Amino acid sequence: MINLYDLGQVYIVCGRTDMRRGIDGLAAIVKDKFDLDPEKYLKYLLYKLPNESTLTDKETLSAYLPWTKQVQASCR
Repeated sequence: MINLYDLGQVYIVCGRTDMRRGIDGLAAIVKDKFDLDPEKYLKYLLYKLPNESTLTDKETLSAYLPWTKQVQASCR
């Protein structure tokens, strides 16, 4: 089980995001624009990211963006 308190602050940004619609609006964008299951995508991120040795490397982080083949295969 992942302890969310150990993660600190996590920010996921893909282009412009209008947060006036809240988390439900963001989930709708993930579902509609990337054809992903938002819950699966969030679980994927929360499971995989804490295992990365560094989160400051752009190449490492880019592997978790919703349009990558690995994410697409895992989160539909």
